[in-house]
Amino acid sequence: MKKITLHLLIIFLPVLAFAQTADEYVQQGVVKFQNGDSAGALNDFSNAIKIDNKNTQAYYLRGATNLSIGKVQDAIRDYDKTIELDEKYSAAYAERGYAKALLGDDSGAIKDINTAILIDSSNAEAYNFRALIKFSKGDYKGSIEDYSKAISLNPSDSKYYHNRGNAKSANGDPEGSIKDFSEAIRLFPGDEQSYFYRASIQGTQKNYQAAITDFTQAIKLNPKNAAAFYGRGISKLAIGQTESGCADISNASNLGSKQAGNILNTDCK
Repeated sequence: MKKITLHLLIIFLPVLAFAQTADEYVQQGVVKFQNGDSAGALNDFSNAIKIDNKNTQAYYLRGATNLSIGKVQDAIRDYDKTIELDEKYSAAYAERGYAKALLGDDSGAIKDINTAILIDSSNAEAYNFRALIKFSKGDYKGSIEDYSKAISLNPSDSKYYHNRGNAKSANGDPEGSIKDFSEAIRLFPGDEQSYFYRASIQGTQKNYQAAITDFTQAIKLNPKNAAAFYGRGISKLAIGQTESGCADISNASNLGSKQAGNILNTDCK
């Protein structure tokens, strides 16, 4: 009997030695998510929940991962469970609010985000989410106020400046918009979209050379950006660089820009 028991112990020892805890699965999932392995992260968070079905962090992180890959309904269910386990989880309210906004439930979204801010007034992302909703409803002034609050709480996050730059542009403040896009670029030099939007505003202000410079940088960061080729081409045409401008318009057309195709037929014959 002792020999059989010893034999079984030897068989199961590796399993016992390497069994992971729920928290270990959570930590492993976070690393996978940071490395771009969303599927692996979801699997790890789910394994953590199987081991401990009251692991608040596992539900929250699985919700955040689902939201990042567009599984909005799944994300909401995970945020629901997170809040059920911890009714003071500000981030879960904020992200559930954003998820609801993606599904068109603006009133539910605002309610959740306001709750997130009530629980934690230092939650910069909650202000950012609320600003996005206000912007989508045409409340540019309110949007700018919320982005400004997010920036005051986390001034090193480039996306807040980028988003506020868009809101300022929509609100008729091109100079303020350019300043915000410039700060976004300073914080994140690889921000293709901030270069593109700053270039577009420079173009509307007839600062064509500055627009060309920014469109060029956007193209370097994304050589398949048809809109950037189009914008640079239009800017070049505006200052008489016809041959180079038409080459850019042609590139934009080849990348699928219908506007570029129209310009080729009219201004680049």
